[in-house]
Amino acid sequence: MNSLKKIIIVSKDELDVIDIVKKIKTIFPDSKFEQFSFSNLEKDHLKEADLIITLGGDGTFVKAACLLEIGEIIGVNVEPHSSEGALTSLTLSEIEQL
Repeated sequence: MNSLKKIIIVSKDELDVIDIVKKIKTIFPDSKFEQFSFSNLEKDHLKEADLIITLGGDGTFVKAACLLEIGEIIGVNVEPHSSEGALTSLTLSEIEQL
């Protein structure tokens, strides 16, 4: 049973993440989702979230992590061909295995 009631997705501004978000929603079908872009993310957006998933690289992950007071965060490197992703080495296919 999925205990993640609310999941926040934070994405790098210039990325087209529609298909990725759809895939994530199929992995967590019972969760409520909210999505914010990197430039619009504020501390209040992350309150009451059971999980934060960042889509982008290390910068997106670090910004969300700095604003997060309490909770879980997963960073997904959605551009592994052009970004090393030292903090976001997780790929979308690996999320399915969680």
